[in-house]
Formats: sequence, structure tokens, C-alpha cells
Amino acid sequence: MPNILEFVRGLLTDAEEQEHFAENPQRYVTTRGFADLSGEDVTEAIRRMPQTVAGGAQLPPARPQRGETEIDAAVRQLQVAISLSPAAGRADRETTEPEPQAQAEPEHDLEREEERAPVSVQTDLEPAPVTASAARLDPYAVFGDEMAAIVRDATEQMQAAVARAENTLREAEHDAERIREAAQVDAETIRGQANEEAKAILLNARSQQIEAESAFETARLAREEAQRESSELLAEARAKRDEILAAEQELRKQLEGVQSVFESLQRGNVARDDTP
Repeated sequence: MPNILEFVRGLLTDAEEQEHFAENPQRYVTTRGFADLSGEDVTEAIRRMPQTVAGGAQLPPARPQRGETEIDAAVRQLQVAISLSPAAGRADRETTEPEPQAQAEPEHDLEREEERAPVSVQTDLEPAPVTASAARLDPYAVFGDEMAAIVRDATEQMQAAVARAENTLREAEHDAERIREAAQVDAETIRGQANEEAKAILLNARSQQIEAESAFETARLAREEAQRESSELLAEARAKRDEILAAEQELRKQLEGVQSVFESLQRGNVARDDTP
């Protein structure tokens, strides 16, 4: 990642760039063509840079935390890296950069002279005097201060992370409790509505059952009435038929009487005609 590496190196070594970055971190990153920058990219670039933030070992997690985007994680990584290794300003670099170069060589020569010089009994027993330049440029003291600052910042970040995690946990518990209460209220409401609907359905079914039973009873009575009326009509028809048969027989008898009278009259007329 050569472009990202140069971008991160320039930001960590230039105080003016750090000031521009502090004004609006996301705009600073996006305007320089790194809108898709991620926390992993920043961590990898810092690890490739020598003498910066212990190779990224003290940086927070590179993955986006809750509510963060990829560029938010990248900005967070850059902010922590800048706080752990602030760069000097341009004026400070012009006055301070030549001095370490001028003092580094005498210190190096002094160490070589001490290595070449014979060791006496008194120097072994007494501590060697410490020069002002050696005390000012003691790498162990500088390293110890940097490690103490790193540990202090890491401790503060860890405490802040723990506090955020506890707050998040409490908020999650409160949200879960609210959701549980709302779910209970909704469940009771739905249960009450279901009971009311079931009661209404049962009452409607009972009403329909009563209506069906009443209709069935009406139909049964109507059938019985029809059967009774048909029986009466049948009886009347039979009685009429019997009357008609009796009248027919009577009429036949009368016709037979008339026929016999007519025949008798005919025989009497014939007898009168034969008399002299």
C-alpha cells in the first residue's frame, strides 16, 4: 500500500498536517483520495513504519466498533497514533533537527573512546561522570517516558472502552426490558382480543344453532301439518268416491227400473194390438 503508507507517514511526521487533520478528520481523509480507508489499512501502514507507535502494537482494535463505519475506524486509528507520536512543528524541526545530528556524533565517539580506554580500579569502583549531553539524550529515559505514556494512554483507552461497554450493556438491558414489557403488553392485548373474538364467534354459533333448531322444528311441524292435511284430503276423497259409487249404484237401479217399466209398456202395447 505505497500511497496509504506515504499518506500515514506524512500525517504522523508533520504537525501542520496534523492540525489540518484535527479540524475535520473525515474531510481531511476523503479530500486526499482515501474515502475507502479502513482501520486495518492504517494499522498495517503504521506497522510498516519504523520508530512509530511501537509498530502499531498499542493501537486499539482496527475493526469498526458498534455504530462506526470503515472510515470512522480509520480516523480513530489515526487520532490514537497522532496522540501517541505527535509531530513537531516546522519551526521546531528547523531548530531541533540539526542539534541531534551535531550531538549524536560526539556521543558516538565518546562511546568508542570509552571502549578503547583502559579501565582502572578506581573507575570500576566509582561511577563514571554523566555528561549533560548524555543525560539529555538518554535513550532509556526517553523510551521509558514513551512506554509510560503509551501505557497510560492504553489504560485510559481501556477504561473508556470498558465504560462504553458497560454503558452499552446497560442500554441493551434497558432496551431488552422495555421490549419485554412491550411484548407482554402486546401479548396481553392480543390475548384479550382473541378471547373477545372467540366469545363473539361462540355466541354467533349458538345463535345460528338456535335458529337452525327453530327452523328444523318449524319444518317438522309443517311436514306433520301437511301429512295431516293430506290424510284428511285423502279421507274426504275416499268418502266422495264412496258417495259417487253409491249414487252410481242407485242410478243404475233407477235405470234398471225405468228399463223394466219401458219394457213392460212395450209388451202391453203389443198385446193390445193383437186383440180382435
